Amino acid sequence: MAKDRMGRPYVEEERLRQRRAGERNGRPLSFLHLMNGKGYAFEGKMLADVVYPKGIKQFKKDFPTFMDVGKKKSEWAKQIGPYMVPERNISLSFQFFWGELTKRAVS
Repeated sequence: MAKDRMGRPYVEEERLRQRRAGERNGRPLSFLHLMNGKGYAFEGKMLADVVYPKGIKQFKKDFPTFMDVGKKKSEWAKQIGPYMVPERNISLSFQFFWGELTKRAVS
Protein backbone atom coordinates (compact mmCIF):
# COMPACT_ATOMS: atom_id res chain seq x y z
CA MET A 1 0.00 0.00 0.00
CA ALA A 2 1.10 3.54 -0.66
CA LYS A 3 -0.41 7.03 -0.56
CA ASP A 4 -0.96 9.36 -3.49
CA ARG A 5 -0.08 13.07 -3.40
CA MET A 6 -3.45 13.78 -1.74
CA GLY A 7 -2.71 11.28 1.04
CA ARG A 8 -5.20 8.68 -0.19
CA PRO A 9 -4.18 5.02 0.04
CA TYR A 10 -3.84 2.93 -3.09
CA VAL A 11 -2.43 -0.47 -4.02
CA GLU A 12 1.17 0.08 -5.06
CA GLU A 13 1.51 -3.41 -6.49
CA GLU A 14 -0.57 -6.57 -6.27
CA ARG A 15 -0.64 -9.69 -8.43
CA LEU A 16 -3.04 -12.61 -8.07
CA ARG A 17 -2.30 -15.85 -9.87
CA GLN A 18 -4.11 -19.12 -10.49
CA ARG A 19 -2.94 -22.28 -12.18
CA ARG A 20 -4.95 -23.32 -15.18
CA ALA A 21 -7.16 -26.36 -14.72
CA GLY A 22 -5.15 -29.55 -15.05
CA GLU A 23 -1.73 -27.85 -14.84
CA ARG A 24 0.77 -28.92 -12.21
CA ASN A 25 3.87 -27.16 -13.49
CA GLY A 26 4.71 -23.88 -15.11
CA ARG A 27 3.89 -20.32 -14.32
CA PRO A 28 0.38 -19.63 -12.97
CA LEU A 29 -1.86 -17.26 -14.91
CA SER A 30 -1.88 -13.70 -13.56
CA PHE A 31 -5.58 -12.84 -13.47
CA LEU A 32 -5.19 -9.55 -11.60
CA HIS A 33 -2.20 -7.20 -11.69
CA LEU A 34 -2.21 -3.73 -10.16
CA MET A 35 0.74 -1.34 -10.22
CA ASN A 36 0.75 2.24 -8.95
CA GLY A 37 -3.03 2.38 -8.75
CA LYS A 38 -3.59 1.03 -12.27
CA GLY A 39 -3.71 -2.45 -13.70
CA TYR A 40 -5.70 -5.13 -15.40
CA ALA A 41 -7.93 -8.06 -14.56
CA PHE A 42 -9.04 -10.89 -16.78
CA GLU A 43 -12.74 -10.81 -17.53
CA GLY A 44 -14.69 -13.34 -15.50
CA LYS A 45 -15.36 -15.45 -18.56
CA MET A 46 -11.67 -15.98 -19.15
CA LEU A 47 -11.05 -16.78 -15.49
CA ALA A 48 -13.92 -19.26 -15.49
CA ASP A 49 -12.36 -20.92 -18.52
CA VAL A 50 -9.20 -21.32 -16.44
CA VAL A 51 -10.69 -22.65 -13.21
CA TYR A 52 -13.50 -24.75 -14.69
CA PRO A 53 -12.09 -27.38 -17.06
CA LYS A 54 -15.18 -27.44 -19.30
CA GLY A 55 -15.21 -23.64 -19.78
CA ILE A 56 -17.69 -20.88 -19.03
CA LYS A 57 -20.36 -22.04 -21.50
CA GLN A 58 -20.59 -25.47 -19.91
CA PHE A 59 -20.33 -23.98 -16.41
CA LYS A 60 -23.46 -21.90 -17.09
CA LYS A 61 -25.28 -25.06 -18.23
CA ASP A 62 -24.03 -27.14 -15.28
CA PHE A 63 -24.79 -24.43 -12.70
CA PRO A 64 -27.69 -22.32 -14.03
CA THR A 65 -28.83 -20.61 -10.80
CA PHE A 66 -27.18 -18.31 -8.26
CA MET A 67 -27.71 -21.06 -5.67
CA ASP A 68 -25.85 -23.57 -7.86
CA VAL A 69 -22.97 -21.12 -8.44
CA GLY A 70 -22.76 -20.36 -4.70
CA LYS A 71 -22.59 -24.06 -3.85
CA LYS A 72 -19.80 -24.56 -6.39
CA LYS A 73 -17.82 -21.60 -5.01
CA SER A 74 -18.16 -23.03 -1.50
CA GLU A 75 -16.92 -26.38 -2.77
CA TRP A 76 -13.89 -24.74 -4.44
CA ALA A 77 -13.13 -22.80 -1.24
CA LYS A 78 -13.09 -26.07 0.75
CA GLN A 79 -10.74 -27.63 -1.82
CA ILE A 80 -8.38 -24.64 -1.90
CA GLY A 81 -8.27 -24.06 1.86
CA PRO A 82 -5.98 -26.96 2.80
CA TYR A 83 -3.32 -25.72 0.35
CA MET A 84 -3.26 -22.13 1.61
CA VAL A 85 -0.34 -20.97 3.75
CA PRO A 86 -1.32 -17.41 4.66
CA GLU A 87 1.96 -16.70 6.43
CA ARG A 88 3.85 -17.30 3.16
CA ASN A 89 1.73 -14.92 1.08
CA ILE A 90 4.06 -12.00 0.25
CA SER A 91 1.33 -9.51 -0.64
CA LEU A 92 1.57 -6.60 1.79
CA SER A 93 -2.16 -5.95 1.64
CA PHE A 94 -2.91 -9.62 2.31
CA GLN A 95 -0.45 -9.67 5.22
CA PHE A 96 -2.21 -6.63 6.71
CA PHE A 97 -5.58 -8.34 6.26
CA TRP A 98 -4.24 -11.60 7.77
CA GLY A 99 -2.77 -9.73 10.73
CA GLU A 100 -6.11 -8.06 11.45
CA LEU A 101 -7.92 -11.40 11.27
CA THR A 102 -5.36 -13.00 13.56
CA LYS A 103 -5.71 -10.22 16.14
CA ARG A 104 -9.48 -10.63 16.18
CA ALA A 105 -9.30 -14.42 16.43
CA VAL A 106 -7.04 -14.17 19.49
CA SER A 107 -9.30 -11.61 21.24
